[in-house]
Amino acid sequence: MNDIEPFDHFGIDVSIDDISSASADDLNRVTDLWRAHGLVRIRSQVVTDDELAAFGRRFSQGTLSTTVDVRRSGRPPDRIGWHAPGGSWPVATVILVRRAPLTGLTMEFASTSRALERLDSASRALLDGLSIRHGIASSPTPMVTRDAISGGSTLLLDPSASFTISGVNGVDVDVLCSTLVDHTTGADHVQTLRLEAGDVIVVSSRAVWVNESTSALPEERVLVRVAVGADQPVEATADPARSLSLAERAGATIAGGILAAAMTGIAEVLDPERVRHDIEIVSEAPEPEPLTDLDFGDLPPLD
Repeated sequence: MNDIEPFDHFGIDVSIDDISSASADDLNRVTDLWRAHGLVRIRSQVVTDDELAAFGRRFSQGTLSTTVDVRRSGRPPDRIGWHAPGGSWPVATVILVRRAPLTGLTMEFASTSRALERLDSASRALLDGLSIRHGIASSPTPMVTRDAISGGSTLLLDPSASFTISGVNGVDVDVLCSTLVDHTTGADHVQTLRLEAGDVIVVSSRAVWVNESTSALPEERVLVRVAVGADQPVEATADPARSLSLAERAGATIAGGILAAAMTGIAEVLDPERVRHDIEIVSEAPEPEPLTDLDFGDLPPLD
């Protein structure tokens, strides 16, 4: 292994001549860097799909799937906006840029683990113990999990998917999700990379979101993705039996319900300038004075 250069916000560039024939020491070093940083780029690789899959096996012994993603010139990517790479929560996703425009390809990566680290204790208390179900067929999983790879906490949320959160109604789910997405995709948690043909990206699929630029490409781009599944179940970071109730997390009730208070609470902590409190306190309204001095003039008698 040659040079190693950290990115501005998170992730690292690694220089290896050929991942298909690299030494065991170099490949172990890549795995260690991926565990520590969640995002590794290796440039100038010429490998087959099978060689890419074999490289992906370095990161987990779970199920493995390979897909080829072709984006025609002038068309947007298939998945627009921030999303969790790989689907079905693999441990790692290895992306090879097989073909790219000469001007390059822009992709963004957001670290959910880094974003969680920068949440205060009140916001974490709200999230710990919640369960999330992506789609209809999936099983519920802890929303905040312990990453078995890095040992840190991460947010198991795919912002591009439909999902439900236990004990939270649909309106408040939308508020919670949009607030977390805004926080996680803030400038301090996002690394933007300009990719070229031959670049290999290794992403910690449970700790990093991906977003591809929707700007029209002058030429076709082809990505080969290898998703490597987990060989152990998702692990929660908090004991749900001892986690706070939503009422306890909110700490107060506000017009609109306890859950609205909880959602307002996390939004206010994350971005207080963007939160409005439209609360009508009817119990403190003044009592109207008796109407005793009314003069209706000469009214006709009632029949």
